[in-house]
Amino acid sequence: MDDPRSDHPASNPDSAVEALVYEEVACLRAPYVVLCTSRRHGPLTTSGPYPDALAALVAADHDRAHDAQNGVGDADLRFDVMRLFPPRRV
Repeated sequence: MDDPRSDHPASNPDSAVEALVYEEVACLRAPYVVLCTSRRHGPLTTSGPYPDALAALVAADHDRAHDAQNGVGDADLRFDVMRLFPPRRV
């Protein structure tokens, strides 16, 4: 007799890995924003939303490079990419 638990994804390491990879890729395809933060002054600006993580990373790198070219960027500024979640229903 077959074990009914054998169909459960956690019982098959390959299926568990595939499920994890699927979830992580889906997260990367969600909307993201770029948050510019000053270590001294806290959050400064937010831009976006961008359609996915890669687009937000490109925007963050562009913002960082633009600030550096214009003498604005220093070690004080930080550009973070953050996933944007839909609003919660209350």
